[in-house]
Amino acid sequence: MENELRIIRTHVSFGEEQFTFLNSCSDHPIENDYIFSKVFTAESELEDFLLLLQKHLSVSDAFLEETRQICSDFFSKQHSLVLLFSDERSGSNRLTLTQAVVSGDRIHLELERERGLTMDMAYLFLFYPLNSGSVHTSSAHITNQPSLF
Repeated sequence: MENELRIIRTHVSFGEEQFTFLNSCSDHPIENDYIFSKVFTAESELEDFLLLLQKHLSVSDAFLEETRQICSDFFSKQHSLVLLFSDERSGSNRLTLTQAVVSGDRIHLELERERGLTMDMAYLFLFYPLNSGSVHTSSAHITNQPSLF
């Protein structure tokens, strides 16, 4: 794939209130294996959202700094960025981008989850740079890899 998916694993405060906040900001409703996704077309727009994440999800300063570095690199080379968030029920789950389809002003990302066996949670922020400034909305869907058991 032309663009790579970057992933940052971090600790967040996450419950019903935080889910409701993310769902209200997402380009596509978070339901039926769709996860949070939002397109940002300017670095300043993303910075405003990061401050909201700090307020609503209590993300750390270290997470904000790492995100700003990644996104600064992306915005210097690309036109826009898709930000995704997934709360994984196992810290050893692995997500892989399998498809990215642009149709008009929308991008749809398909991810595949390889299930892990640990009992810890993982909170993953995923970043996908776009070469097109004409994409303004997104959706991201996760399917589970078939189990070997």
